[in-house]
Amino acid sequence: MLGPSVLCRANSPDHVGATVQVVACRPRLAHKGIATWTDAALFVGVNESVAHSDQCRLLGRSARADFVTGSIDKQVNFLQHVMSLTARPGRAAIVVPDNILFATGAAETVRRHLLEHFDVHTVLRLPAGIFYSGGVRANVVFFDRPSHRTDDRPRTAKVWVYDLRSGRQFAPDHAPLLRTDLDDFVSAYLPGRPRTDRVETDHFRCFDVQDVLDQDQARLDLTWSPEPTGVGRPAPPEEIARDVVHDLRMALKEFEELAAELRDETD
Repeated sequence: MLGPSVLCRANSPDHVGATVQVVACRPRLAHKGIATWTDAALFVGVNESVAHSDQCRLLGRSARADFVTGSIDKQVNFLQHVMSLTARPGRAAIVVPDNILFATGAAETVRRHLLEHFDVHTVLRLPAGIFYSGGVRANVVFFDRPSHRTDDRPRTAKVWVYDLRSGRQFAPDHAPLLRTDLDDFVSAYLPGRPRTDRVETDHFRCFDVQDVLDQDQARLDLTWSPEPTGVGRPAPPEEIARDVVHDLRMALKEFEELAAELRDETD
């Protein structure tokens, strides 16, 4: 099975024609500068267990003035951290869990900012079964950061989504994800060529950014027939339960912080 670092290299812009510093890093290392931008592109991979770990506490609500919004969600904060690392101009790609693509609140705020101020040109939807942690569903989001914004139009024009998920089954022991499984994606990506030359296929579709922004949540978990757009295949019950627990914990922490702020005001 491919570990996170190998997966990062298999999906990195290095395989689509860019000069790249490939980093499979924990937020602790990124904070120390190991994930700084040194070449034409930056690639950062982080798995869900790391994103939820204490090592992400340094990316907390009050620690970063350069963040788009405050949040106690470590996954949202790590995405904001990577956005802040990206040079002008520059290119980046990051592995994110599914909830980053559809969650409301801070996640939606960051998504809208990403679409408005960066060129989010490609999303690679990864299948389950490629990480040792069971039930993890992740994506690789590729985006560019322009030099300057000269008008109010979104920097993203089209979002291309490659579905490596539907109808695909992988498992750590007997059916690991191999580099050859990514060959069709790399071919569709058209490395070194203008994205206007891309062609839609059964697995590769294009979405207009205005249609995405006009949605209530600006969702990026975009799918197409035979799956309804924005829905995808039903998640296993244990994954749904885990997501509910995560959301409840986030809500509880928000109320605890609010209660603490109110106590400070009355003291």
